[in-house]
Amino acid sequence: ASHTPFTFLHSLSFSLYFSLSLQQDPRNLEVFATGFVVEKDRLSFVVTDGDSNLIVYHYQPETLDSSGGQRLLRRADMHLGMRCNSVWRTPLRVPFSLSSDPFLMALMRQDKRQITWFSGLDGSVGFILPVLEKTYRRLLLLQTRLLTFLPHYAGLNPKAFRLLRTSQPLMTNPCRNILDGELLSRYIHLSSNDQQELARALGTTTTSILEDLLSVEYFSAVF
Repeated sequence: ASHTPFTFLHSLSFSLYFSLSLQQDPRNLEVFATGFVVEKDRLSFVVTDGDSNLIVYHYQPETLDSSGGQRLLRRADMHLGMRCNSVWRTPLRVPFSLSSDPFLMALMRQDKRQITWFSGLDGSVGFILPVLEKTYRRLLLLQTRLLTFLPHYAGLNPKAFRLLRTSQPLMTNPCRNILDGELLSRYIHLSSNDQQELARALGTTTTSILEDLLSVEYFSAVF
C-alpha cells in the first residue's frame, strides 16, 4: 500500500557489513534518494528519481535477466507526482489492541516486514508496506473496480497518473506492482450499500476488505 516522512536513532549491538558488485541499470536515472524495502528474508532496493518516480529493484542472481547477479531487476514502480529526497525505515507498529495478546505478539515478532517511508520536497509523506500475496490480489481487484466506480477528481484518471513517467522513452513496460493507497482508502468512506456492492463484485466480503485496509493503517500509525 501503497500502499506514502523526523529523525530516528537506531542502537545496534553489532554491525554487519557486506558488499555487492552490481552493474548500473542500463537506463540513465537521476537519483534523488535510495533505501531498502524489507520483507521477511527478502531485501529490495528503492530509488526515487528526478521524474518524480519511485522504483523498487530486486537482487535475483538466479534469474537469467540479472546477468548472473550483476544487474538489479526492476520489481515495481510508481509515479508519485513529487520529488522525494529522503527515504528511511521503521518497524511495524504494534496496535494497542494486540499488545495484551501473547499469541498475536509472538506472531508480530516473527513478522520481519518493515515500513519504508519517503518524504517529498513539497512536504508530503508516504510509505511502502509489503503485504501478503492474498491481500495484494484482493486489493488489486478492488483498486481496478474503484477506477470505474468512483468519480475522478477533475476528470483525472488515477491509473494514468500513477504510471511510470520518464523524460526519455523506455524500451520496457512499467512494472507497477504497487497499490495506490490513496485510492484504496476511499473505499472506507463509501456508503454501506456501495461497499457491499463492490465486495459482491469481487466475490468477497466487506469485512475482509476493511480488515486488509485497516491493518495497513494500524501497522503504519507510528507518528
